Parts: sequence; C-alpha cells; structure tokens
Amino acid sequence: MRPTRRRTWLWLLLASLLTACNMPERSNETSQATTPDPAQSTAAEVSDTDGMVRIPGGPFIRGSSDDDLQAFVALCEQAQSGCVLDNFLDEQPQSEVVLSTFLIDRYEVSNRDFADFVEATGYQTEAEERGQSNVWDDSIRQVLQIEGASWRAPEGPGSSIEARLEHPVIHVTWADASAYCVAQGKRLPTEAEWEKAARGAADARHFPWGNDWQPTYVNGVLANEQALGTMPVTAFPEGDSPYGARQMLGNVFEWVADAYDGNFYASGPTSDPVLLTDDNDALRIARGGGWATRAGFFHIGWRRVMEPSTSNNTTGFRCARDG
Repeated sequence: MRPTRRRTWLWLLLASLLTACNMPERSNETSQATTPDPAQSTAAEVSDTDGMVRIPGGPFIRGSSDDDLQAFVALCEQAQSGCVLDNFLDEQPQSEVVLSTFLIDRYEVSNRDFADFVEATGYQTEAEERGQSNVWDDSIRQVLQIEGASWRAPEGPGSSIEARLEHPVIHVTWADASAYCVAQGKRLPTEAEWEKAARGAADARHFPWGNDWQPTYVNGVLANEQALGTMPVTAFPEGDSPYGARQMLGNVFEWVADAYDGNFYASGPTSDPVLLTDDNDALRIARGGGWATRAGFFHIGWRRVMEPSTSNNTTGFRCARDG
C-alpha cells in the first residue's frame, strides 16, 4: 500500500474507534426488518433529523428488469450518450429486498461541511497527499491528471471553492468519504440503502420522481450541450425522491459502503444486504451519476465501479446512519 493511503486508513481506523461506542452495529448477515407503514413512503410524511431524512424499514424493489434496461439503452441512443446494454447487466436480477429503518443525508456533503471537518481534525485527503487528482474536461470529453487539483482547488492551481461553498465536495476518495462520515457519527450508506432512498418503496420507478425522463430535474448534460459543473446541493427540488432526498441523480456520483461484486444481486442476502471487505484495494461503487453524466446512464439502478483511490471532480458522497 502506498504511504499516503496508509496514513488515510490509519486516520479512518482511529476515527472509527473513537465513535464506535455511539455507532449502532451493522453486518452483512441477514437480519429482521420492520414492516413499513405505506403512508410513510411519501415525501409528506418524511421526518427531518439534523439534515437527514428517515427511511422506514421494509421491502423495496432493487435493480432493473429486462424492459427497464432496454428503455435505458433507447434513451442513450436518443441522447447519443454512448451506452450499451452491457453497461447495466449488473443491475439484475431485479428483486424485493428488505431493509431496516435508517436515516440518510437529505443533501450531498458540501464544501462548507467538508471544510468544517478539515478545520476540526486537520484531515488531509488522498488527493492532497498525492499532489494531483483527475479532472474531467467536458469540452474535450477526457479525464486529465492535474497537478495540485484537490477539493480546495477543483480545477487545479488558481481555482478555489470560495464561490462554491454550498456545492458538493469533490476530489474525495472512498476512504476520504468514509472518514468524514465516521467523524460525524455516521457512515456511508449501503448500496441498497442508497437505492431505496432514491426510489422509495411503492414501485420500481426508473427515476426518483417517476418513470418519465425529465432532463431539467437533474444537473447533468442535456442533449448536444456541454456540462456546466457542480451546482448547490439544495438545487433541483423537482427531482426529490419520495422520501425527500435531493439530487439522488446528478450533480456528483456518490460513494457507497459496499465493495463491488457483479453477481451480488443474485448471490447476496435479501435482508439488509451489504458487501463489506477488509481489502483496501477492492473495487467500490458510486451511484447516481454526476454533472457530466448523460441521459440513459441516469437512472436509479446504475452501478458505477471505481477504484477506491479514485478522486475526481465528478464524485462526492452523502452519509447515513442506523435508524
């Protein structure tokens, strides 16, 4: 393991030990979940606790059907997004999954939030330790490695977050995101929790607002247009999920707790599923798409696979905790 990553993981371990006594225990084993009250599945019934929305325990539909995948590919073709069916096969099989009650941040973690964390702890991100990070340039549709790019300087030297304090923090790795959440007495959401928070429990909708694609409900790339970059975490209320979680699609990709296994939907548990690992280099998952994502890729079920050490200007996170 590289020395910079070792320091990050040691910090994360220390933070975990400091907050463990306040953190409810979770596991990747099958557990009993509570039966949901159908009325609690609507945004009108959502409770807001310290900027989090409560997701009631019970079943929901995870994944995508064959017809769903064909619809996403057709949308890609219309928008010339370049996706193919193989991009989405790991969203199957579609099945019912049962979760315990949990809370998830209503908004993505902002630059202001992250700056407060850094000021309080002295934490350094992996991008800062490496001295470089990846920057997507939508004008040429390429990823560039930029020396000096970090959460403080999103486009590299000369850029800053001064006018973007309410935008989502970016250039954070999986370990950086985990460290922040643990320091707040929270954790990253599991992949299944993220999907239920985005979809709700009433149906297997494609998007947080329903089944009809609405490009103005997300911060992404419209057909034949160039991406605009991140927007404030409170923007696009029209795209809220049934529980009131905002920008579950668009703005930035969001790290989740799970390691990646393309067969996990078929082989894993169906009650509180989560794939945890002690392997710091195991592939991870980011959900939701970001400001440079195009139609077709944008749908609740899409699972983007990334190296855990990835940092770039399109990926952020939000936190969760047991309910």
